[in-house]
Amino acid sequence: MAAMAEPFSLKPTAGPQQHSQLQPQQEQTSQLARLTARNQELEAQVQALSQSERRYQAMLLAVPDHIMRISHAGIYLDFIKAKHIGVLLDVSSRIGRSVREVLPSALAAQYLAAIDQAIATQQPQTFEYELVVAGKPAEYEARVVHSGPDEALLLVRDISTRKAMERALRSEQERSEQLLHSILPRAISDRLKAAPGAIADGFEDVTVLFADLVGFTQMSSLVSPAHVVALLNQVFSRFDALSEKYGLEKIKTIGDAYMVAGGIPLPHPHHTEVVCNMALEMIRVVADIAQLEQRELAVRIGINAGPVVAGIIGTRKFSYDLWGDTVNIASRMESHGLPARIQVTQAVHDRAGTTFEFEPRAKIVLKGRGEMQTYWLVKKNGQEEI
Repeated sequence: MAAMAEPFSLKPTAGPQQHSQLQPQQEQTSQLARLTARNQELEAQVQALSQSERRYQAMLLAVPDHIMRISHAGIYLDFIKAKHIGVLLDVSSRIGRSVREVLPSALAAQYLAAIDQAIATQQPQTFEYELVVAGKPAEYEARVVHSGPDEALLLVRDISTRKAMERALRSEQERSEQLLHSILPRAISDRLKAAPGAIADGFEDVTVLFADLVGFTQMSSLVSPAHVVALLNQVFSRFDALSEKYGLEKIKTIGDAYMVAGGIPLPHPHHTEVVCNMALEMIRVVADIAQLEQRELAVRIGINAGPVVAGIIGTRKFSYDLWGDTVNIASRMESHGLPARIQVTQAVHDRAGTTFEFEPRAKIVLKGRGEMQTYWLVKKNGQEEI
């Protein structure tokens, strides 16, 4: 029997159809590479043109508007360049005339002094001045350059636009600084601008005052929101004026509560005494406003003295605040006090006892502190009782 032939198979080869599929893919890849390279080339050209444009603009800004030759005696000899035809005709009419004839006397004297100095030292002299041109004030920069034994070049440039931008920038900076100083103590804001970052300081001896408007919450439910805000603004604005008067630092307001401190961020030799003075005036201020408004309104005040930690918290809305046991006890002095009274700790009494009159209060119990001897601040010695 004849042997059977082994089965076999043909391996597929790249036929015409497969070649037709591969060729467009290769062409697309090649075209994409060319487009990418061309795009990079165009981007480089755009950047180069942009850089060239910036250089060109800088050069134009540096070129003076007018260039004139002038003698040592201040006589216009020739004009080399003028920016506008109107100015060109005006400048050409100056040839052969003295700066004393053309310019205001003070400006002419300034020009003559600069010309004399430039020729004598052979060093450029630059100054700025204002001049009314066609009824409008303008600002110029003049540069006087030595150009011969008895003459100089005047290079004049209109800087009105630049000066206006500088003034606008300074004004904006001043507004920003005023806003920053209204939020933070000046010493702290200056440190923050010089070295942005966290600020934390320890102070060994600070006097802290808390005040709260008694009856304000109940009153606010009986009057319009606008009246509530207006009344609170009236009270706190008077408190702010007192803190300025006594050189104290307003820390913050929370609702109808007010916090101020003495001895921070800059030391104060008599911070406890001035805080006590402010407290007595705060009582009078609120009494006057209550009488004027015909409202039952009083302020309750607590004061303590001792060490604190002070610093900046927040990353967007900065706040200068105080922490520590001294602060907590000052707050308790206020919350455990009475309307129209000023309750102080033993520390405050000991520091200010020779200047003010105090009245001992029966020991009070503070949560976490136990019994504590406190005092009522009555008046400053030699003054009438509040």
